[in-house]
Amino acid sequence: AIPSPPYTWTARNVSAAAKRDPQSDMHIDTFASCVKVWLFDDSVTLEDGPLEYSPGSHRETEPRLRWMHAYAQPPAREALVEPSFRLVGSQAASAAAPDFVATVFERAVPVLPLPGVRRTLVIADTSGLHRRSEAAAGRTRRS
Repeated sequence: AIPSPPYTWTARNVSAAAKRDPQSDMHIDTFASCVKVWLFDDSVTLEDGPLEYSPGSHRETEPRLRWMHAYAQPPAREALVEPSFRLVGSQAASAAAPDFVATVFERAVPVLPLPGVRRTLVIADTSGLHRRSEAAAGRTRRS
């Protein structure tokens, strides 16, 4: 059951490290439509590695379905370890839908807080391709 309001916001600090962060790879969380919510305070900047999203990538187009189908074919090693599909995590999937892969990268945009407001609520369909954008090492993003 969903708890009744009032709800409280608990900040989650995400620190950028010098080592590679797998969340910085474009990926889908699930093949089916599902939403995730982020609440950014007004201090999030490009240097903090904000959410990046590729608009329209959640739509069940033929190129996207070709990409997902090829990704899920055996041996599907990464899909067995983690349910997220990485945009370039499978050579077969990239080869099956190179137009889809290119379009996702071309359309990707950072999602930043609205100027002049204390907090920005972001609701995104995580069946669309998204990532934590690259941040400067040592930076901490409050979200």
